[in-house]
Amino acid sequence: MRTKLIVIGLDGATLKIIEPLVKAGHLPNIQKIFENGVHGVLHSCIPPISCPSWLCYSTGKNPEKLNFYGWWTLDRTKHDIYFNDYTRVKEPEIWDYLGDNGIKCGVMNFPVHFPPRKINGLMICGMQASETQEYTYPSELKNELKEKFDYYIEPRHRLRLDPEKAFEELKELFKLRFKVAQWMLDKVDFLNFVIFRIDEVSHEKYHHKEIVKEAWQVVDEEIGKFLDLGINVLFNSDHGFGPVNKAFSINKWFEDNNYLATKNNKLGKAMKIVGLNRDRLEKFATKHDLLPLLKKVTPEFVQKSVLEIDGTTSNQRMESMIDWERTKAFVADAYGVYLFDDSIKEKLISEIASIKDLETGEHVMEWVRDAQEIYGRKTKEMPDIIYYPKEGTRVITQLGGEGQWVQQGWEGDHRDEGIIMAYGPDFRQGLRIESNIVDLPPTILFMMDVPIPKDMDGKVLTEIFKEESKCLKNQPKYQGASEERRLTSAVKSLKFKGKV
Repeated sequence: MRTKLIVIGLDGATLKIIEPLVKAGHLPNIQKIFENGVHGVLHSCIPPISCPSWLCYSTGKNPEKLNFYGWWTLDRTKHDIYFNDYTRVKEPEIWDYLGDNGIKCGVMNFPVHFPPRKINGLMICGMQASETQEYTYPSELKNELKEKFDYYIEPRHRLRLDPEKAFEELKELFKLRFKVAQWMLDKVDFLNFVIFRIDEVSHEKYHHKEIVKEAWQVVDEEIGKFLDLGINVLFNSDHGFGPVNKAFSINKWFEDNNYLATKNNKLGKAMKIVGLNRDRLEKFATKHDLLPLLKKVTPEFVQKSVLEIDGTTSNQRMESMIDWERTKAFVADAYGVYLFDDSIKEKLISEIASIKDLETGEHVMEWVRDAQEIYGRKTKEMPDIIYYPKEGTRVITQLGGEGQWVQQGWEGDHRDEGIIMAYGPDFRQGLRIESNIVDLPPTILFMMDVPIPKDMDGKVLTEIFKEESKCLKNQPKYQGASEERRLTSAVKSLKFKGKV
C-alpha cells in the first residue's frame, strides 16, 4: 500500500499572525504541530503575490522560468494589460510528475487554477472559475460535489462590502473545504488543497485582532482532524502578511514626475461628482443580488470608466486611460515597473528608492532593484524594475486620484515571510527551520519516491525528517528537465483555448 501525503495550503499564513495566537493558547492544534513537528519561515518568491507564488510552489520554479511576475502583465507592443490565468502555465506541476509515476492526486482550490486540467486523479478549480462553468476534472465531479456537499467556489459576500455576512460565510467556507478534502483523501494518495480566503481576512481585517483570531480558530479546529490519521501532513503559505497603515500610488507619482501620461476620464469623473464609485455600486448590487446581471449588461467602456472610492482606476481598466505615446514608465501589477525607455532605468531606480513618507520622512521602499539582476535573465514579459515596500505602507498601482497618498482600504498586505509546518510519523519534533517556497516540490517528490527534475530551483529539505524515517533510506533521485512533460502541458493549454 502506497504511503499517503497531505499538503494543506494556507494562503497568506505567517508566524507574525499565528505565533502570538499559539502562545496565547488559542490554536491548540497548530501548537501541537509546533511542539511535535516542524515549523518555521517559508520565504516567498519575488514578488510575494499569490500569482506567481502558488505556481512557484506547484512547479518548483522561480518566476523567470514561469514568465509570471504578478496577476497582470503588460504587453508593451500591443499596450494591452492581460490577466495571467492557468492557460498560460507551461511548466509541469507536482501532480503531473506524481501522476506520471502512477500516484493518484487530489488538487483543490488553487487560486490560479482554471480551466481544469486532466490529471491522474481529481482537480477542483479555485477562485478564477464560476458556478456556470466546468471547474472540475473529471467534469462529472462537479455534480457529485454539488449533490454531496452543496459545494460552491467563492463566497457571495465580501468583508469589505458586507462584513458580518461575509465573515460568517467565510467560516462556513473554510469548513466546507476541509470536509471535501476528507472525502477526497479516500480516493487519492497525494492530497493538496488551499484555504484561500483566509488571505481576505488578513487583507481586510488585519488590525481587528478578534476577527483574525476567530478565523484562525476555525482553521485550527479543522486542521486537528488531519493530525491523528497517522499520515504525513505538510503545511505552507504562498507569502506572509504585515500591517498596512497608509497607501502610496506609484503610478500617480510617475504621472506627477512626467514618466506617465493619462487621458481624461470624463465619464468616471462625472460619476464621481454625483457620488457614484465602484465601492458604492458594488455594495448596492451585492445587497440586491444584482452584481452578476450588472456586469453582464453594462458596456465594457462604462465598467472601465467607473472610479474606485479614492478616485483611482484599477488594474484591469487602465490600458484605455493611458496615453502610451507619452508614457515612459508604468506599473501593471504590484512590485514591477515596465519601461518604454531603457536609458532611464538607473535614474528611475535611484528616484524610486528616494521616495519618502511626507509625515515620517522615512523611505517608502525597503529596496529597489534591476529586475534582470534579480532573475538572471530578461524576457519581454518581465518588468524592468522590482521594488519592495517597507512594512506599513501599501504601494498601489491604480491610476488617477487626487494625490500620491490615497485612502487606504486594506489593513494588511503581502510580505515575504510565509510559513511552513510539518507533522506526522516521518517528521522531526520541535524543529524550527527557514526555507524557500521552491524547496517544497523537490521535498514532496522525494517523499513520494519520484525522481526530481534537475531544473527545479529548490532543494530537498532532508533536515525535517527523523533519522529513522523511511524517507532517508534512499538518496534523492534526479532526472533531466522534462521537456516532454512541458510540451504536454502546452498542448493542454492550446486545447482549452480552442487552438488545436
